[in-house]
Amino acid sequence: MSAAERLRSVREGPRAEAAILAVFVVGLLASAVHWAGLVLAGALLGLVAVSTGRAFVLGVYFGAFVLAAYGAVLAWYGTLAAVTTAFPLSLGLLAVSVVLPTVAATIVRLGTRLDTEG
Repeated sequence: MSAAERLRSVREGPRAEAAILAVFVVGLLASAVHWAGLVLAGALLGLVAVSTGRAFVLGVYFGAFVLAAYGAVLAWYGTLAAVTTAFPLSLGLLAVSVVLPTVAATIVRLGTRLDTEG
């Protein structure tokens, strides 16, 4: 079995949703350690996504989930109001958390167009 066939079976096989869930968990753990985990999660989502559009949507979902989780952590510590009112900081958080995984997922998916026909 070639690499393209294995990748296609992960993308379109019966365990495709489980692969996406596993990538979400790995991405969350990596993002908790370092911001580069957002790029790693996006790249992995791009690998398991069935299409470029799906990779884009999964990147947005992951980024929004990370942003919501970070907001919950800030609320837990009582600093959510201070962070959201700091305009450049809140805009940067939005850009980093949503844009990085989305762009990484889209670029990786565009670069992994592997044909198994022929």
